[in-house]
Amino acid sequence: MKPGRCGTFTHDYKRHGTTTLFAALKVLDGKVIGNCMPRHRHQEFIRFLKKIDQETAAGLDLHIIVDNYSAHKHPRVNSWLKRHPRFHMHFTPTSSSWLNLVERWFGNLTKKRIRRGSFHNVKVLIEAIFDYIDNKNQNPHVFVWTAPVERIMNKIAKCKEALDALACIHCGGRLRILSTIRPPEITRKILDHLGIPSRPPPVAAAIFQELPFTFE
Repeated sequence: MKPGRCGTFTHDYKRHGTTTLFAALKVLDGKVIGNCMPRHRHQEFIRFLKKIDQETAAGLDLHIIVDNYSAHKHPRVNSWLKRHPRFHMHFTPTSSSWLNLVERWFGNLTKKRIRRGSFHNVKVLIEAIFDYIDNKNQNPHVFVWTAPVERIMNKIAKCKEALDALACIHCGGRLRILSTIRPPEITRKILDHLGIPSRPPPVAAAIFQELPFTFE
């Protein structure tokens, strides 16, 4: 690093171990309850639910928003939830975990503390994560959706127009191809599900350029 030069870092790195961060963002005040564990199974998820139970006022109902990871729906998790009726689970739609505001917090953690860090072992990494959580909880930031519904719906309509145009691509449609990379098998399955012919290979980028998923 020197004046006038942008910061850079190499593409390669040496892995010294990993940890799994469980984090619960309180949407009303922006504070975070976090815990690091070696794995992400139903056992660890139950331990984290117990931590949330201990660190929140007993008289409150807790509405927990999570994705569809199998550990969150394990029978033992469901059994634990039945014994703790103040917990109410809400699952985001498939492939829509971005709807959960805690993902924005994870993005900040990665950008501001993890990405350019150098951690010689897992213990140092966990200490850095906890330091970040403690510092942010002293002056928490409430995340607020700023994109109006109308803008989101307009982007969805624009996406639909792009997908409809792809249906004409094999017969001389005017849609400009943005990439010549052959789409992977998962892209073909998406196209088949949407009823769009997947014979022309360079269509993947044209779809994903129009996805209406934006944060502000």
